[in-house]
Amino acid sequence: MATLTWTLADGTHFADVGEAEAVVGRASEAIVCVAHETVSRRHARITFSAGVYRVEHMSHTNPTRLEGRTLEAPAVLSDGSRLEMGKVVITFHQLDMVGIAGRVSCPHCRRFNATDRPDCWFCGENLVNATMSSIPRARASCALVGSDGSRIVLFTGEEHCFAAPRGLGRECDASVQAKDDGLVVAPGGEGVVTRNGAETNDVTALSHGDRLLIAGSDFLVLRP
Repeated sequence: MATLTWTLADGTHFADVGEAEAVVGRASEAIVCVAHETVSRRHARITFSAGVYRVEHMSHTNPTRLEGRTLEAPAVLSDGSRLEMGKVVITFHQLDMVGIAGRVSCPHCRRFNATDRPDCWFCGENLVNATMSSIPRARASCALVGSDGSRIVLFTGEEHCFAAPRGLGRECDASVQAKDDGLVVAPGGEGVVTRNGAETNDVTALSHGDRLLIAGSDFLVLRP
């Protein structure tokens, strides 16, 4: 499964794309409905075959751009690909095929870790002699998509801390932790964390499509 995300005036939207053909457009009957006046009713088509997603332009009036280039023929999509349909930027997420550049391979169990870890999250081996991972892509645990289009990707065993603005006397409002048994958000300090509009003060499991408000920023949770 892949997911498309885009941000409009009313917030960040998402739509999952499976192996069936998915038409993206403004029409309400489109599989992926992007309600913006610069998007054509049937703007583009996403297909899946031989393990690869492709995008094909359909509109006769408005262009489709992939990574800033006008799309003239069907093109392969990869995790993180950015599409432009009219004035809307749409990001393609394929979390079971995420590039893992910047991670190291444990010299004992060979699984990869974030470069700032002193010991392997899986087996505890010291990572002083670890080497950069040679695995090009792997399945991520989640992606946190910000309302500004930013993206934080976590693999199992990783944690992301959301720091509060300086001067508030707190180092961290919350952390999102990718564990073996799932994904959780853990409030910290005096920061307020909301999940789907409700304040949470305890460690809380996260699901695909959840919406978080942390340190004053909105995030959409995506899971593979």
